[in-house]
Amino acid sequence: MSDDTLSQLVAEAIAHHISPLVRWLYAVFTAVVVGTAFVVGMVYEVKYGITDAKRDAGDAKATAVSALQATTDLRTTVTGHDRDIAVLKFQRGGE
Repeated sequence: MSDDTLSQLVAEAIAHHISPLVRWLYAVFTAVVVGTAFVVGMVYEVKYGITDAKRDAGDAKATAVSALQATTDLRTTVTGHDRDIAVLKFQRGGE
């Protein structure tokens, strides 16, 4: 057996046994990259979700304040109309 044949057999044996390990390492590396991208995506989604929720809460608070002001204005208007109706009834003779 020549040295070339022996070297070729050893190289083929090493390649045969290392090939699954290299494929496994590529698979692990790919899984780590995909997992990291997934986690980073979730973090950004949660971060922007919180930002959106804060903005929506601010909008809701502004709407609530506006509704309270409108209610106060309406209450004042109703009170004024009640007073006007009472005066008109008094002027007509207490119907």
